[in-house]
Amino acid sequence: MRFFRFLHRRTKSDSAISNPAPAAWDHILKRPQSLDAAQTAIPICPQTFLFPTPADASNAIFELETTNSRLRRDISAWALECEELRTRLDAIQTDLFAQLHKNSMLQRQVQADRLETDGLHGMLAKYERFLSLMINVGLHRRVLGDAHAALRAGVDPDVALVDAIKEAAAIPGSAWSTIIPSIIGPRTTDEYRASLNMTLRTRKELRESKKITKFWRRVAVEHAPSGTVTPSVSSISSIHEPLPPERQQAVEELIAARRRASHASQEVTNESSEHSIPTSCSSSNSSVSADITPSTSGSQPAPLSPLASESFKTEVAGRSSYTRLFKRGPAPVFKQNRLVLGQLDTNVPSKLSHNRGQQRNKRPVQREIDLRNENAPQVY
Repeated sequence: MRFFRFLHRRTKSDSAISNPAPAAWDHILKRPQSLDAAQTAIPICPQTFLFPTPADASNAIFELETTNSRLRRDISAWALECEELRTRLDAIQTDLFAQLHKNSMLQRQVQADRLETDGLHGMLAKYERFLSLMINVGLHRRVLGDAHAALRAGVDPDVALVDAIKEAAAIPGSAWSTIIPSIIGPRTTDEYRASLNMTLRTRKELRESKKITKFWRRVAVEHAPSGTVTPSVSSISSIHEPLPPERQQAVEELIAARRRASHASQEVTNESSEHSIPTSCSSSNSSVSADITPSTSGSQPAPLSPLASESFKTEVAGRSSYTRLFKRGPAPVFKQNRLVLGQLDTNVPSKLSHNRGQQRNKRPVQREIDLRNENAPQVY
């Protein structure tokens, strides 16, 4: 046939070509030796375009239903598991919120504890400072007890210590009283001047008090028979006290008697001034005017002779040419006109103190009256 010329014929030189490896020809289908082998060698074509049979369709439906039921069971199991997980998540969230609230409360407590700790640290620092100050100054029972009590009351350590030292230093003779001069330091000029002025003022007041005492003592000695206390500033008291009828009548009688005595004393003073005779240089010719009281009823007692010392001084002064032999002059009138104690009326104010005050220059009458008005005890 004419196609035979296309057949490949092996030449003689092809015998030297090595045979190919068997692994390279494995994919080439072998020629079957029998019919069964040929059928098995035919590749299986895909079933895509094959029409299924009723048996295959029922099997496929059964398999699908089985798969669907299995998937439904899986979905229900997963739904239950998801519900459990959701419930567990809610519980965990609730627990989380509780823990967060508890954490906030703990943080507040920690902040409060921190503040309390800071306060305790500050108090500890105060106590340490207080102890260091006490150690530097030197421990003392009184100072330590008082300062510790003040410190516990909330007082500053410095203030508590200073106050305790002041109280302890105020005790005379204590060991703490010796540190005051070292703290105060040397005295200034103003302090010395103030202390000197206070001393002088005190001495002046003491002298005035002594003068007042001496004045009232002299008045009491001159009016000793009266037996009464010193008179008040005014004849009538400014304090009006309700009195019983008997006592009020006695007071009115006393006031009337004093008025009558004052009028009588004025008349006697006028008469004595008219009958008085001036004294002469000679002791033999000297005469003394007698003062007449209301109790004499117009009768004049015998005049008293002058004292021997006064007569001697007058005689020596008259004979001597040196006028300043005696510093004091002749006896004053109030010494020459001495009254007998029996003729002294206690209801009549004495004129001796008034005349003596006029003779003395060192003590003015106005000063005596002021002192009497200021310091005299009141008689009601």
